Amino acid sequence: MYLLNTNKGVKMADISKIDMERINGLLDKLEEVSNKINSMKHIIEEYHSGTQWYKIWSDGWIEQGGYVSNPSSNKTVTLLKSYNNINYSIQCQYAHDSNSTGRFLSVGNKTNSTFMVRTGATNLDNWSDSYPVPFYWEVKGY
Repeated sequence: MYLLNTNKGVKMADISKIDMERINGLLDKLEEVSNKINSMKHIIEEYHSGTQWYKIWSDGWIEQGGYVSNPSSNKTVTLLKSYNNINYSIQCQYAHDSNSTGRFLSVGNKTNSTFMVRTGATNLDNWSDSYPVPFYWEVKGY
């Protein structure tokens, strides 16, 4: 069988000699590669605004974080994306502060959409739990 270009009457290809087993094998391989690509974890949603950000992965994993510049001594952080439960990890780190000599952060009161950070600092020999300690936060989990 020939494909014809009817405008010029030129023979383009003889498709009767195509090896269909080879074609089917290539189609199977293409499907296999496509399935592998689709099963790879990848970012499906991403957000960034100012110091707040998040990434959602194709398997449901969520990473998010931000910066709190002037917290109260007990700052409730509201997550940008809620988790299914409280089985997520929290990492906080205080930002550089040249006015104090010692700082602390403690984390607690986790819910699926919030957590609380308690901050405090010393200024030379004076301790104050009401001294605002700016901090970065990052949360990861499903």
